[in-house]
Amino acid sequence: MDDRVGSSRSGLVAFASFAFAAHPGHSVLVVPETVLGRDEAGTWVTTVRLDGVPPAMRAAEPVRRPGRVRFVDASVSAHRYREVVRAAVARIEAGEVDKVVLARDQLAVAEGDVDPRHLLGRLAAANPGCWTFCVDGLVGSTPEMLLRRTGDEVFSRVLAGTAFPGRRWPDGVPPELSDSGKDRAEHEYAVRSVLGGLEPFTGRLVAGEPTVLRLPTLVHLETDVRGVLAPDAPGLLSILDSLHPSAAVGGTPTDAALELIARLEPLERGRYAGPVGWINADGDGEFGIALRCGQLDGPQVRLFAGCGVVAESDPDTEAAEAGAKFRALSDALLAEQPEEPDEGTTMTATTHTATHFPHLVDDLARVRQLLAATVRVGDQRINEPCANLVRNNGRLFRPTLVLTSAYPFAPPGPASERVITAAAIVELLHVATLYHDDLCDSAQTRRGLPTVNALYGDTVALLCGDHLLACCVELLGGLGSDAVLLFAETLKGLCNGQFLETVDVGDLDRGEAAYFESIAGKTAKLMSSSAALGAMQAGAGPREQKVMASYGHHLGIAFQIWDDLLDLWSAVDTGKPRFGDLRNGVYTLPVIHGLRDQPELADLLLAQPLTDEHCGRILALLDEAGARESSLAAAREHVGAALGSLAELGDDLVAEVAPRLLGVARELMPEVEQLLVAVLGEDGGR
Repeated sequence: MDDRVGSSRSGLVAFASFAFAAHPGHSVLVVPETVLGRDEAGTWVTTVRLDGVPPAMRAAEPVRRPGRVRFVDASVSAHRYREVVRAAVARIEAGEVDKVVLARDQLAVAEGDVDPRHLLGRLAAANPGCWTFCVDGLVGSTPEMLLRRTGDEVFSRVLAGTAFPGRRWPDGVPPELSDSGKDRAEHEYAVRSVLGGLEPFTGRLVAGEPTVLRLPTLVHLETDVRGVLAPDAPGLLSILDSLHPSAAVGGTPTDAALELIARLEPLERGRYAGPVGWINADGDGEFGIALRCGQLDGPQVRLFAGCGVVAESDPDTEAAEAGAKFRALSDALLAEQPEEPDEGTTMTATTHTATHFPHLVDDLARVRQLLAATVRVGDQRINEPCANLVRNNGRLFRPTLVLTSAYPFAPPGPASERVITAAAIVELLHVATLYHDDLCDSAQTRRGLPTVNALYGDTVALLCGDHLLACCVELLGGLGSDAVLLFAETLKGLCNGQFLETVDVGDLDRGEAAYFESIAGKTAKLMSSSAALGAMQAGAGPREQKVMASYGHHLGIAFQIWDDLLDLWSAVDTGKPRFGDLRNGVYTLPVIHGLRDQPELADLLLAQPLTDEHCGRILALLDEAGARESSLAAAREHVGAALGSLAELGDDLVAEVAPRLLGVARELMPEVEQLLVAVLGEDGGR
């Protein structure tokens, strides 16, 4: 053997990936014919040939992108996983085990075969604090080093205890981890497991104090364990055998936990959660635990994720944590170079927007690019009407709500591909409802431009809206089952809210409860879901998602009240015909308030047709009844509730984020600026 580099990684090196369980076993050990290596010592090529003739070197093929990727449930859906966690907690409370680690899987299906090099590059770039690997189709980026041996020194990095990266902390352990009995217990079990596995082979062994490892989607407690091997210590693989499975991937006590996994976990892990790494001819090497990984099989990738379950575990939180762990690989699969925007496609924003969120302008441009690419079809006769409203709906307020709800919970920098996709989905859904609304209202213009039904007819408008809904579902395939469920709830809410408004048309007995139920569905539901979906795709936990959903809900209610006021009292052109609701028999909050005090209103509202003179008299009666002021008070209450929702995130985060959220909303939509000035005073809550 000729090794002129002299690095521990040069010379004869074998790569291995071991199965989690002995039965069935699918372990792999590979001695490559050619290894291209690089470390601080330099770059080298190692070749292995019995005949002494180096293999012919050839240029590698270009890295292939996977194309469009959709995600489907595999063996264990999110709902099933919650049930399994609930069953495990019951067994823990019964005293069978102290901790058990339960896994679930998800299937990614790409348009073509997935190139592992594409995933490796994306994973390494996105997770600099992890060890990225690919051995016989098992590819991932693990934060946990099970065992590194260098001469007589050994090292292990133990991870257990998880929080969502939604808050900003000073240096030290986040309170979500340090104050959590569940996470402290889970971490202590894992550290004791590694210490117990190494102790028989070491003369000296030290575990450091727990510190924090911050990753793009999660935050973990970590403890580094270092030791010096005894003179009679066995080889690396023998020590590895004593460490696996540790409490971090199996549970404690080990045998009882493995038995419970076999009973409850309805999947075969294969090499997931087993040791993966390399070993050289001297017996040195390093093996991580195969986490945040997936198994490649042509165009399919089977993703794995697992969570430690103890007595205090909450099934919803564990399911959310597993979903966040999928994202290491799913984000790498979804990372695509966005298409160039269509000619003439532009986006405008004030220069102040970058002050609130520095990446917002560029991220909105990425949303526009994805929207243009998603709605495009081959036939230009179809493409033009389908792209009409997408191209002309310039403010992108709901995608902005997605993005600004994601930024506080994501690492600094541009939004992830998942967040961009979520922003495009809510805009497509919103625009689809506009096509259908214009059709139902027989509207001829929208914001001063002819509607699609006016230009192309009712049938084309209906099909355009349906096409955009199909585009939503197509994009949703990349975000997983929780996003699909949220989308379904949103669409049901939109339909229910519009249905309630429709059946109440012309009903003089319509009350406040019916009004608020209707606008909660037709307007607030999409804004609530936009905020929740942004937080979800940024990796926020269930509690933070609920907070953002509440923020979006109350902001949506306040916005709709203000929009209804503008229909009556606006002194500027809003792009919609004034008194449109009155003429259509839609009695909004100020009219409902006015009817309580002005009996004459009923006769005026029933007049057909409703002339400008009638509308002027109705407005005067509403002014006499104080309907504008009482409606503003209701809007003010919901703006306050929106801000109150954000306060649940903590004083430090709300002080940082709330002014920026409202600031961006104010700049992108003049109506929001007017609303905030009306309900909060001249400074508009700045």
